[in-house]
Amino acid sequence: TIPILGFRLLFTLFGIKTYLPYIVVTIVVDLAIAHLLWRLLLRVGVSPWLSVVACGLFAVLGVAWQDLTSAFQWQLIGALLPGLAALLLSPTRGAFGRRDALVVLLLTSSLLFSGLGIIMVIVVCLTVALRRGIGAAVAVGAVPALVYLAWYLAYGRHVATAGTLP
Repeated sequence: TIPILGFRLLFTLFGIKTYLPYIVVTIVVDLAIAHLLWRLLLRVGVSPWLSVVACGLFAVLGVAWQDLTSAFQWQLIGALLPGLAALLLSPTRGAFGRRDALVVLLLTSSLLFSGLGIIMVIVVCLTVALRRGIGAAVAVGAVPALVYLAWYLAYGRHVATAGTLP
């Protein structure tokens, strides 16, 4: 959903006369993901220089150079951006609060990019379960799971069988 709206906005603003705005979105998404990975590495105790080197390599090679030259790739890697943000923002303790609501919103938006959003929901829910218990993980994962289930029942089950042979 988000990539469709993004491409429609870019097409409305720029048409097909230039490729630059389309590829800029891919590069910005890749750099934003590298920044969030850097913050995550620092949070878990990796040395600052090693974090910079690792994220620098990811920024250039992490999604492969071909992906950075194809403007449509941001729809595939875009799910990492809100997923990593949710992972960084999820509280380490306490009751369900505003930050948890923001995590739920970010995880739901991650699902609106690509199937990688499912993995991000699972990773964040496992992290929350390890930090705060199963109840908090269920509370964080319930809305994204319901959104995905609603999409699957309405559209996904038909798409999953459309390409199969009789």
